[in-house]
Amino acid sequence: MINTVTYLTTSSTGLSLEQYSYDANLRATGVTATWLSGSGSSGTILSQTRTYDPASSVTSLSTTLAAVPGASGSGGSETQNYCYDAVSRLVWAGNSGTPTGLAGDPFRLFAGDAPGRTAHVGRKQPAFHLPGPRRSIHSL
Repeated sequence: MINTVTYLTTSSTGLSLEQYSYDANLRATGVTATWLSGSGSSGTILSQTRTYDPASSVTSLSTTLAAVPGASGSGGSETQNYCYDAVSRLVWAGNSGTPTGLAGDPFRLFAGDAPGRTAHVGRKQPAFHLPGPRRSIHSL
C-alpha cells in the first residue's frame, strides 16, 4: 500500500508530500498533503479523514483545505455524512442536519427502486442515475 508520495520540482527539490493512512481492514482512512521546503511555502495543504460502518460503507468524510494566499474566502473545513439502508444503498448524504427517518423525511435524498437502482429523490421528480426505464420510488 502506498504510504507516502513526494512531488518534486523540475530541479528535483521537494515540492509537497502526501501521506496516506489505512485501518486494519486496509481501507483508506486519511490523507494529508503538506508543503516541503522547495515550494517556498509551509504548512498543510489538505487534510482528509473518512470513517466506515461495519459493511465498509463510508459514513463520514472530513476535509480541511488551506487558504490560498490573496484569495478571500478560500480554504476551510467540511464534513459530509452518509447513511445507508440495510443492503448498503445510500439513502442520505449531507453536511448538516441529521436524518430523522426515511419515508417522507425532507432530508431524504436517495432511494432505491425494486431492481436496486439508486435514484436522487429531492423535492421534485426523481432522476435515475443508472440507465433503464423510470419506475416509482418505493419506501425503504
